[in-house]
Amino acid sequence: ASGLQALHHLFLFGLALDHSIAASALGDKILQRLLGHGLLLHSDGSMVVAPIQVYPLALAWPPEHSSECALIATDWDLESLLPPRTTVMPVGVDSLELALTAPRGKRRRVLDLCAGSGVQGIVAALTGAEEVVAADVNPRALRFCAFNAALNDVVARIHTVASDVYSSVDGTFDAILCNPPFVAVP
Repeated sequence: ASGLQALHHLFLFGLALDHSIAASALGDKILQRLLGHGLLLHSDGSMVVAPIQVYPLALAWPPEHSSECALIATDWDLESLLPPRTTVMPVGVDSLELALTAPRGKRRRVLDLCAGSGVQGIVAALTGAEEVVAADVNPRALRFCAFNAALNDVVARIHTVASDVYSSVDGTFDAILCNPPFVAVP
């Protein structure tokens, strides 16, 4: 497997790889760094698995219209290793629809309320927002927001705030984006 194929298997498809195959594809130094940072875990002895997914998100639809892409790290949809109250929702159809249809262009301040992984705020920062406030009550979600800001090189424009909806959010905003977590009930 090539390095890119190994990354796809681990972070996009959620497949475990044999440690030796991962080391061969990624290089031992990179593999050890991913293991050291907890982005890969040992599983079943000789296998490695990613505890998070990294989702590529085209910034235009259809994707052929632009080569620009955001990378969004978040928890897996199924079989999370974490208790449900700390899990960060994965990028779903509702997240994609909002990300692709939300207001774009120059905006001074944008609020990403119930930010989760920060997908809406990341897209806003990449498409013209000068400042994004990402607010969430879940500390793990705020860590994902910060990680995703670094992953997409927009750290200087995204600020995280621990807030139960608006309780700790100050100021005014040109746009408020909100995609709260939900549980579908029949």
